[in-house]
Parts: sequence; C-alpha cells; structure tokens
Amino acid sequence: MTLLLLAKKAYIALAVLNSGDMECRSTALYFEGRSEPLIAQYAIAQVIQNRIDSPKYPDTACEVVHAPKAFYYYWDGKSERITDRKAYNQALIVSALVMWGWVPDQTGNATHYHTINTKPYWSNGEGVVVGSQVFLAGVK
Repeated sequence: MTLLLLAKKAYIALAVLNSGDMECRSTALYFEGRSEPLIAQYAIAQVIQNRIDSPKYPDTACEVVHAPKAFYYYWDGKSERITDRKAYNQALIVSALVMWGWVPDQTGNATHYHTINTKPYWSNGEGVVVGSQVFLAGVK
C-alpha cells in the first residue's frame, strides 16, 4: 500500500476519531514539529503515542500534551493559533497513522525528545537522532 493511499484512508477515518484527542495530538505536532522533516514529525507523534501507551503517563493525548512542562509549545506563553492549514492537515494525517500503528516506531520507544542544540538536565544525550531532535527512552 502506498503512503498516499494510507494518507487518504487516514484522512477519511479522521471523522470517526475522538476529535478532542486528535486535535490535541495534531496541535502538539503542528507546533512542536512543523519545521521538521516528515520522518521527524512521525517521531514526535510517536513520543505522544508512547506516553499514552506507558503506565507512567496519562491515558489520553490531551492529558499527555497538556501535562505540566511536557511539551514546550503549550507552556511557552505564545499564541497557539494555527496559521498554516496545510501543515496542520499533515499533522492530522501523521498523528492518525502513528496512533493506528501504521508507522513503525523509529524512536526506540522514546517518551522524551529535545533539540540537538540543547541538553536538558533529564537527558543523558544518548538517543536516536531524527531531524534536529534527539529521542530518548527510559528517562526518569
């Protein structure tokens, strides 16, 4: 099955999904990764999914992305107005494909990521690099 066909099926199926959950996933991906290459957008969406799947984190996308200091865009004090509809639609499709498990996890089950230009206190700096992000699993 081609990626275009998968994308079309995902787009059609979006109408069936819980719109609040998908909106949280897609909005987080839009603000966190729209300037990243597509492969890194999949990785960022996978971090959200990996947190939802982990017993250490909340069970819904909205709770995951809105958790204190979990995703920078939500806590940076800037407007969360979506201005690039094409990029947002891509975030919807990427989020859906990852949620449905149609894209393999390239992050090594990462639950955290940061740019390659920073090293947060919680990072050991060893992880999977995708785009300009480092993806880490097993962060305490």
